[in-house]
Amino acid sequence: MNLFPPDAQQGGALPFVNLAGNIRIMLVSSRRRGRWGVPKGWAQKEETLVAAAEREAAEEAGVDGTAAELPLGRYAYDKKMPEGYALRCEVVVFPLLVRSQAETWSEDSTRVRRWCDLGEASELVDDRSLGKLLADCSGDVAEHLRGFAAHHPEPSILLSTQVVPPHGASRP
Repeated sequence: MNLFPPDAQQGGALPFVNLAGNIRIMLVSSRRRGRWGVPKGWAQKEETLVAAAEREAAEEAGVDGTAAELPLGRYAYDKKMPEGYALRCEVVVFPLLVRSQAETWSEDSTRVRRWCDLGEASELVDDRSLGKLLADCSGDVAEHLRGFAAHHPEPSILLSTQVVPPHGASRP
């Protein structure tokens, strides 16, 4: 049973690559405070949450890929609205196998992206409930992501030139 109305749900992406069995996760910083999280946002009219997750990954992190139809999980947070009040939102998080990483993207002047492993990601994310989602099922999540990647082989050029970032934050 979903306790959140549709207008309080957001699609979130967990961008990842599988480098020889080693799962790497991309986090993005928030625009105002620079806190680590995952790309997320509202679905547009007639858009599914999974499509919103793919779009937000492109806009916020500059990555393109294939999102799974089944989410990894959900977490809730309080979204500060421009009018000054907080809206309790549920983020439905979909794994997104990254096929390409742009050097520049629509929000590159306000966001930083960072590749890390699942354990590090669970510690770095600012939102406790997202961190708990990643930490509580890190072994299961890694296996789930490996399985998804096995059914959606990415181009080999991706592994050699586009997604092997330096450890830590990267900005084009």
